[in-house]
Amino acid sequence: MRLLEGGRDLLMAAACSAHHPQAYFPRQTYAPAQDFLRSCRVGQTERGSFVATILAPVTPEVAPSLFDNGQDALDLFQEPYERRVTPLLMQALYVLRGALDRAKPEDVLDGVSQGVSANLCEALAAMAPLELTAALTIGISWSPNRRRVPVAIHQLAFSHSEFPFVREVWPAAARENRTTS
Repeated sequence: MRLLEGGRDLLMAAACSAHHPQAYFPRQTYAPAQDFLRSCRVGQTERGSFVATILAPVTPEVAPSLFDNGQDALDLFQEPYERRVTPLLMQALYVLRGALDRAKPEDVLDGVSQGVSANLCEALAAMAPLELTAALTIGISWSPNRRRVPVAIHQLAFSHSEFPFVREVWPAAARENRTTS
């Protein structure tokens, strides 16, 4: 249940950021984000593992644009809202992963435009594995309903030992930003 609830909260944070990125969403009441979350479904569980699958819908692409000149570059803002949420989630987690790797909490505040928020950090922290040797892996696969894959980041992992940093990264980053500003 913690994985599903945390996954829901991660998606809500990303859905709010897909509308208007900001450092903290006090209420997360943006109606399209709530509608998006209501449209998500729990997917098939995997035997013998602690895997939670959440299926996020995306409208199919009816036909490719006549004016894209065959370019494979993806303009994420031309994609449906539902399709923007999941790449933004992975981008935000990638920024957080980088801040962890560099042990630089101030880098988290620089990631607000990329979907990082206090809500996202709280949701991720709620998914912390209980076992000391465990890790949380968040992965994504793309629907074939749309021809272009929005981002190259398909999977990120966070070890149990990193979750104290995840829990404290936002307050630490905010303190660091206040002392350097």
